[in-house]
Amino acid sequence: MITFFIGVFLVYYVSVLALAFGWARLADKQRKQSHQQDHFLSVVIAFRNEATNLPALLVNLREQSYSQEKFEVIFVDDHSDDQSPEIVKASESSSSIRLMQLPQHLTGKKAALDFGIRQAKGEVIVTTDADCRVMPQWLSFINEQFQNEKIKMVTGLVRIDESNSLFSRLQALEFVSLMGTTGATIGLGSPTMCNGANLSFRKSAYLQVNGYEGNATIPSGDDEFLMRKINSTWKNAIAFLDDEQSIVFTPAQHSFSQWINQRLRWASKWKYNSPGFSKAVALIVLSFHMGFTIFFALTFTGQFTMKQFTLLWGTKMLVEALFLIPVCSTVKLRWRWISFFVLQFTYSFYVVAIGIFSQVKGYEWKGRRWDPKRA
Repeated sequence: MITFFIGVFLVYYVSVLALAFGWARLADKQRKQSHQQDHFLSVVIAFRNEATNLPALLVNLREQSYSQEKFEVIFVDDHSDDQSPEIVKASESSSSIRLMQLPQHLTGKKAALDFGIRQAKGEVIVTTDADCRVMPQWLSFINEQFQNEKIKMVTGLVRIDESNSLFSRLQALEFVSLMGTTGATIGLGSPTMCNGANLSFRKSAYLQVNGYEGNATIPSGDDEFLMRKINSTWKNAIAFLDDEQSIVFTPAQHSFSQWINQRLRWASKWKYNSPGFSKAVALIVLSFHMGFTIFFALTFTGQFTMKQFTLLWGTKMLVEALFLIPVCSTVKLRWRWISFFVLQFTYSFYVVAIGIFSQVKGYEWKGRRWDPKRA
């Protein structure tokens, strides 16, 4: 039986080392393009009940170093019942900011984004979330990526803002692993994920693949489903923006229930993925973590020795650290061994639980209830 578990661990080790190689390869793939033109950019932001977060984002957008005459910001209100629309409307005096109301017969983030995108003037669409903060050179770096005519989509760095709490630090480090996987698989030429908080794409590409058609009723996944459509239509057309001046910051979840709901939402879209590399990677990860939890339990029931467990687990920690430390450096997140060790003891159990419950358990998002059994 130990031979089986050694095989499971070896597959995982090789996969993580491949990701480390893909992340390192990004440095070779991201060539600076000579500046040729300033594209007109349309920043489209779907929002619902974000009154506490919008003021900071509006300030960030007004502080962009990119020419104000070369971009617009379209806020699409997804039927908020707080003061969010009024906050945006107060900023409409800036010629670059527009507020749009999603028609009553439409609901959800995808509908709001699609509504804004189709009315946008820009040749390049940029998306972020209303609870995020962006840096002054964000749009300038995005524009630079699109100097290469072959590039149809660019996904960039997103970092969870950690506080002094261990809970926020664990979220931040976990999210680094997702960012690392995003960049690494792009570096390997087989994108598996992206993040709508820092995403941009050519409007012409969006229209050519029919936007979110085919997955519009799924609350989550506006970013990844679109990425897969573009990736299947054009070869090597997705780039990763890894400059520290383009990082988008998103807040950590404040409560355990909020965190669970967020993770259930993220994981619930997995079953809608079509067979392929992305699904294979997800299966490898889930299979490993299931294997690890079983191995852990069997060790403490005397089926395996502590020496065997320590060797396999210690090697796991080493290869994961080799991958994650450079990613933390890129997103300017301090590496914390305590957070890393805590995740070593908890992460596999959490991944298995979320992976199972996300397929049968509903969640709440923006005051709306989603039940996967009715999807």
